Amino acid sequence: MRFQKLMSTLTACCLGATALASMPLQANAEDEILTFDFRVGGSNQTTVTTDALALDDMHLSVDIYITENPGVNAISLKMQVNDGEEQEDGSFGNYGFYMDQGQFTYPYCFDSTGGDPSAALSSIFVPERMNLGWIYSADQTVNADAYAESGTTSWNSNVSWATDYAFATADLVIPKGTAAGTYVLDIRREKYLNSLSTETTKIYSQSSCRGAGVDESLAYHSVPLTIVVEDSSVSATTTTETTTTTQTTTTTTETTTTTQTTSFTAITTTTETTASVPVETFPANVLPDGSNPYLDLLAGEDFTYIYGNVSATPGATVKMPIYIYNDPGTAGAMFYIDYDPALTATEITAGNAYRLSMQFNPATNPMAITWASGNGTNLNAKDGAVFAYLHFTVPEDAAVGATYQVNTAVESVDGKETEVDDTNGIAMDVKYIPGVITVVAESDEGSATPALNRTEYSFTNIGDTLALELLNAGDGEVTWYTTNPDAVSVLATGNMAVVTAKALENAQVIAVLDGVAYTCEIRGGLFGDINRSGRVDSEDAVLALREYNSFSVLKVPFLTEAERAIADVSGNGTVEIIDVVYLLKYYNNKVLMGNDITWYEITGNPNAPGAPQ
Repeated sequence: MRFQKLMSTLTACCLGATALASMPLQANAEDEILTFDFRVGGSNQTTVTTDALALDDMHLSVDIYITENPGVNAISLKMQVNDGEEQEDGSFGNYGFYMDQGQFTYPYCFDSTGGDPSAALSSIFVPERMNLGWIYSADQTVNADAYAESGTTSWNSNVSWATDYAFATADLVIPKGTAAGTYVLDIRREKYLNSLSTETTKIYSQSSCRGAGVDESLAYHSVPLTIVVEDSSVSATTTTETTTTTQTTTTTTETTTTTQTTSFTAITTTTETTASVPVETFPANVLPDGSNPYLDLLAGEDFTYIYGNVSATPGATVKMPIYIYNDPGTAGAMFYIDYDPALTATEITAGNAYRLSMQFNPATNPMAITWASGNGTNLNAKDGAVFAYLHFTVPEDAAVGATYQVNTAVESVDGKETEVDDTNGIAMDVKYIPGVITVVAESDEGSATPALNRTEYSFTNIGDTLALELLNAGDGEVTWYTTNPDAVSVLATGNMAVVTAKALENAQVIAVLDGVAYTCEIRGGLFGDINRSGRVDSEDAVLALREYNSFSVLKVPFLTEAERAIADVSGNGTVEIIDVVYLLKYYNNKVLMGNDITWYEITGNPNAPGAPQ
């Protein structure tokens, strides 16, 4: 019964999200603009002294009111102090101010059924990031009404109860030792780097509000909170007059996933002091064109295309090969290649795999390569032969350690699918391993410095494969290690390695060259364990629900890229309602009832644990 009630509630919330697109807009009062009002003790200004802050941090209970509401259904706010004091990594310093608590009040200003914020489709307050996200759900055909007066869909600051019920409250901390000055807590209106970004995907967000059934953002005002820190050494009493300026801003939430960056860390160590297990190594095999393929690593494996890993200094043009292994006989291909839009594709040149004409188009993303044997016969590429060379120019302002991924696209911009055919015109199963362009610095001698093509990677399925390469290793001897051989297998040849997930656990794969260790952090986890708690439970289902709600309505991801992959237990590439249902079903059967059931039996996902091998 507990499971049925929980699943019913979550599913009802999820299904309600899809109804947002058809909601009618409520009539707006002509003189009303959605207004957020920040107050401490009922006032928009408060004063503290440096003497008080010399002793300890000071906590302020900040109430956020909505004093004017023409009708709103979704709110996404980023708060900041002054200009946010943006750091180099995109985070916010906020002059040391921070929130250590943040919650929606009860009762709060919405919902005539009782002012219960938990009845909302989504109510998320992340105080440490000063982020607030809310989507109404008590009635999916109207905007949120006023708790203080049943049936009210709009109000303004002239009504008596406008500040009786706050929307949310937060504990704002002024740190010990804060310098004298004026600090203003307000809504950030400019775009910002979302903290949900990963090292491979940058996500930009922006504060915005929406009405039911309306695609455009609502204009909004804010009345900020001004905090004056007075210098206690100044004996003169002064009167400060503060003019509050409100600003009408129409914003549109925008999510971009264009710039890929990866942190780069080199750890100085020696082979003897690395607490790792050596992996099996093989002699390197260098082709006449100077490339170093995975010949020994893929013998007898699947028909595989591997995109080479290359390095470049900022602004340089590089040549990325695509290797072919275990070709069973190919008569033609329609091939689409997806690359990071920060790169500039300059040209495609033919490799030595097939001695025939190919058609190239590097002008689009995905770019296209097509070829056919002419008489319909199969051609066999030798292992390690190059299918084609892709030429890219790296941005001049690329940061050292940044990475740009290139891989086979499922389909082109006009919907045509990648397909590799045999002589009978039958599409063959092909395994594709992506390549990475890694930005490196020039050494004192002017040559590029060594670097791993990846410094972190997340496996979501047992059997997934990763190609690692220590770039610019020269003639030096590279030794490979793994800290957890039960989690990953590593087959290495010279400066290259193929890493395969044996279990969804964390590990490090380390390449040691001349006493310097270059580390790739491998992350894995229990299938469906989104929060990495070591178990699958209802909290994971709630996280998947929040991801679905946030992305489907606000177009802003709630989970990180790695977490989304774990939440996608159905294996269809996105986090949807069915993933929430599957998570709850697993929790109910496996955890609560102790039934012997596998993820494959629940989801039918061929990559799930328990699937036939």
